[in-house]
Amino acid sequence: MSNSLVLGLKNYLSSGKFSVLTITCDGKEFNVHKLVIDAASPVLHNLLDGRPKVRRREAYAQACEVLLETYTNLVKEATENQSVIELKDDPEALQALVHYLYNFVYCDSFIEGNKAISFAVKVYAIADKYQVEDLQALAAQRFKNGYRDFIATIALIEENTNPEVRTLWDIIIPAIKNNITYLLTSDQFQRLVFEQKDLCLSLLGLLVGDEDVSSMEVVD
Repeated sequence: MSNSLVLGLKNYLSSGKFSVLTITCDGKEFNVHKLVIDAASPVLHNLLDGRPKVRRREAYAQACEVLLETYTNLVKEATENQSVIELKDDPEALQALVHYLYNFVYCDSFIEGNKAISFAVKVYAIADKYQVEDLQALAAQRFKNGYRDFIATIALIEENTNPEVRTLWDIIIPAIKNNITYLLTSDQFQRLVFEQKDLCLSLLGLLVGDEDVSSMEVVD
């Protein structure tokens, strides 16, 4: 994608120029462009009408090109048909999602340093929810490079992510295995393992070297 296109998209986001859609979330407002949002996310596509479903990365780039080439029609639409949708998400994670759709980079510069990892988990979760796979991968990498507190991190993943999506668990569980002797001295960690049966099975699978163990179903 050309630098001029990326710069153009950044300017459109910051200025709100030609925006025909406002996304609101917990008091925050984002003036965005239907074409960009529709092309980037199959889930957000379903909230908009009259747009073909676009999921592939190449189609996203092509749609962004069209955005810059069809400004005349967008100006007309902006004056006649400004739409508003309200999303029930973490507003800062949504801000990171919108920023990515126009800038193609992961951004947490507006987050305090000690909250960067919890924020990465939330961005991962919102990217998974709206099926923005490249951002999801970037958030997972940020998480992998920065987490330190095993117990707090386990709670973050459990609270914020889809239990059927295992990427973050696949990052942290091998690290837990490597530190299991130390962690077992923690009463809090022992309670977590007892309460989270999927975590317990995953750890058992690694410890005994049998991946089938981690896929077993726990029967109460």
